[in-house]
Amino acid sequence: MNEMRMAEIMTTYLTNFAKYGNPNGIKNNDDGYWEPLSIGNTTKFLKINLPKPVMQDNLHQGRVKA
Repeated sequence: MNEMRMAEIMTTYLTNFAKYGNPNGIKNNDDGYWEPLSIGNTTKFLKINLPKPVMQDNLHQGRVKA
């Protein structure tokens, strides 16, 4: 069931962040790597979709001036 898988992915990211200060945890996460923001690119975001989350650029492109 997709809802259960999505909840599992989000729970893993949130638990890892609470335990380690990093949503990816201390080992490679098979659910996808959540990259940190950088000063040069603040519009990156983790698109949480199935089968696996992916990093993308330009969150709300056209709504925010860079």
